[in-house]
Amino acid sequence: MSKETGTPPLIKMLSPLKKKLDFTYIAIIILSIALYVGFDDLITGAASGTARDTISAALAAIFVLITTMYLLNKQTDIEQTKKLEEKIYINKFKIYDEVINVLQDIGYIEFKISDESYKKCLNKHFECEMVAPENIRNLSSNIQDFITDNYEVGKDNKLEGDDLRKIRKDLFEFTRLARKDLNISNDGKIDTTDATTEDNNKELEENIINNSGQKKTKIRFKGEIYNKRRLILGIVNYAIKEQKIKTFEELIRLFPDHDSTEGKPSNKKCNFVVKLKCDYAGDAHRVFGKTEDLIKLDNEDEDEVIVHNQWGGKNFDYFLKQVQEKLAYEFVEIDPKK
Repeated sequence: MSKETGTPPLIKMLSPLKKKLDFTYIAIIILSIALYVGFDDLITGAASGTARDTISAALAAIFVLITTMYLLNKQTDIEQTKKLEEKIYINKFKIYDEVINVLQDIGYIEFKISDESYKKCLNKHFECEMVAPENIRNLSSNIQDFITDNYEVGKDNKLEGDDLRKIRKDLFEFTRLARKDLNISNDGKIDTTDATTEDNNKELEENIINNSGQKKTKIRFKGEIYNKRRLILGIVNYAIKEQKIKTFEELIRLFPDHDSTEGKPSNKKCNFVVKLKCDYAGDAHRVFGKTEDLIKLDNEDEDEVIVHNQWGGKNFDYFLKQVQEKLAYEFVEIDPKK
């Protein structure tokens, strides 16, 4: 017996072979050989030619009957499998289409996660779990985690900046993987020869994701030029050096959690400006997690510090206002065309 599964070793060895061979068909071959060997003496020992012919015809009829029954059963199985595959394909297409529609509503029409879109996302996520391949299930889980992190009952749940960009990027990736799973070729037809190749047109992807009419703001701070996300990291690093901050307790007093949520309490997982790395178990894409972006304070007893990287709209404006009031830092917005 196998220690891991309790499966007899011989059966375990034959299991890959079983997937490739039809043992019913092998049984028919064995039966044919057995009929030939077992009844050979009876046929040859028959008193007359008529008896031998009768016995041979009877055996042939039995063999044909068995083979016909097998082929009919096999054909039935094939037809049932084909019908099931067609049903799954149609169901997949419908689910994928509905997922794409709700992500379009969130990312390009409503710019927020409404109660209705949250319910739809949750419902379609579990439907994907039923029929989708692993790569789409994983992406669906990531999307659902993002939706859950940014949704609160009764709140506006507006998406701006990098949050909006992320949902659009997920929409683009989901569409690409869905096309591949459904074997839809570039001309919109079902590709029966090979799955569609990955669309590596990064320019097209960026155009789809950034098609919002919003300018990409650049800001100058202490001689360096940042986008919104990197500016937050730059401010935290600069403040640590200027204010000679040595402990995380001092740092969190300077940058309290509510500075990231317009001064209001929030149940979102990323409702912070800074956090100890050991205390964070959320989405790695929502913080500056690269080695060069981690902050190490002078207090060696404390873990590295991470900075939240999802900033846009009102949250960003509120944070900047708090920094200007507390630290008197100045910022210069740069024309995005330059």
